[in-house]
Amino acid sequence: MDLTVVKVGGSGFGGISNEVTYFLPSVGVWRHLTFIPHPKLCNFGTAVLDNDLYVSGGCFGQCLQVRYILFYE
Repeated sequence: MDLTVVKVGGSGFGGISNEVTYFLPSVGVWRHLTFIPHPKLCNFGTAVLDNDLYVSGGCFGQCLQVRYILFYE
């Protein structure tokens, strides 16, 4: 298995992104994985455990807090 870099959300010229992408150094390209349910979610935590990605908490809109954990295999 290759080492992989995962990007969860972020911001750029188009504003805040809810896209989850990954980068395989052996291929040299970023690829789409999934989306976070709320397009404007920010201030969330991330963790990887046993090769699974967890995204927890965060807020969106006028700092409306969310209380759930997203799990990606």
